[in-house]
Amino acid sequence: MSLRLKAENLWYHYKFHILASIFLLVVFVVSLHSCVTRPKYDMQVYYVTGSSPMYTEQISWIESFVSSQCGDVNGDGEITVSVTGVRVGDGSDPTERAKNLNAVQAGDVMLLFGDASGIDYLYRNGYLQPLTDFTDDLDGEGYAWNLSRSDLSSKTEGFDVFSHNLYVSLRALEGTWSSARSTTKANYEVACNTLRSMIAADATVE
Repeated sequence: MSLRLKAENLWYHYKFHILASIFLLVVFVVSLHSCVTRPKYDMQVYYVTGSSPMYTEQISWIESFVSSQCGDVNGDGEITVSVTGVRVGDGSDPTERAKNLNAVQAGDVMLLFGDASGIDYLYRNGYLQPLTDFTDDLDGEGYAWNLSRSDLSSKTEGFDVFSHNLYVSLRALEGTWSSARSTTKANYEVACNTLRSMIAADATVE
């Protein structure tokens, strides 16, 4: 039997197996490429607002500010911070809100910025941790540090993009879906260290 007839016979009997194998190989290659090329952020942060408008300049300011405080967490020689804006007030998309808050529930996002209504929403839903171990100068029943009232914000260029009080809060480690998971604990420690760095930097502002 010629090579061509062997190939045709093989295709006739096993074409579905061959196609399935090719499909799985393509999926594997695409997934591998996605994992390799996906940005490895030092930190993921949410900016949560209720009624306040949300602008690109505000997202950029938080990204730059957190980058100046968190350091090179993953040791890749770069400091990269991902900031996602989340609306929770009237008119916000419930599907998008639920998707974003899943990351808070899971413990993937532990450092949270927000306006008063955004932080209040997180507090009322049991996401936040008291910050009394970090500073006494707190708002929101002790769950929020008012960055707008700090000397640090007044000395940081571009803070005037916020027309409202900007608060910083922490996601409580307890109550996450996977509080025992090593990555959740690592995210929590990075968030705690970054908050400590902000408060320490504020104390040294002249």
